[in-house]
Amino acid sequence: MAEQMHEVAKYCIIDALSCQWLMIKHNAINKYREVASVAFLSLFDAHYFVGASDDLNCQYYYRKVACEERLPLSSWAVLSNYLYEHIQGGTYLFQVSVNNYNPISEDDYNNPLFSSALSRDRILVLTWDIETYSSRKMGEVPNAKYEEDVVFMICMTVHWKDDPKPLKQICLVDVETAPDR
Repeated sequence: MAEQMHEVAKYCIIDALSCQWLMIKHNAINKYREVASVAFLSLFDAHYFVGASDDLNCQYYYRKVACEERLPLSSWAVLSNYLYEHIQGGTYLFQVSVNNYNPISEDDYNNPLFSSALSRDRILVLTWDIETYSSRKMGEVPNAKYEEDVVFMICMTVHWKDDPKPLKQICLVDVETAPDR
């Protein structure tokens, strides 16, 4: 049983792989179907790279297998011979053998197929920053239930991945300012 658990990693990913599925569905990467198997796994996964040995929950089991098989979760990888099914909402169940999870090496980045597709990656990114302040001087994170704690700025950007020029920037502040020209 333990060997079978190491052979097939069943995991649920809500973010990166369902995004990849949508990119395929909407033909964002239609010219290079092999590149459709390239999945970028989030830094959230890297944070949880060391999983508990008894964590057999479907949602986190892939982290346990990745830790034991020394598979990187915060870089590009090619997935082959995998199965997936829609569970509910934006959740998908992916099944892939650890032998069919191949991290992309530095040499692979020089391959024209990969480098061309990765350089034109059309992932839309939304970033935000919320600035808060508390005059209570308690050393705690500001909390909306206290009048002395305020949000004084919320900023957002929308941009294409790897493009330094944002499509849209929005900044909300609690003081009157001159408009951007």
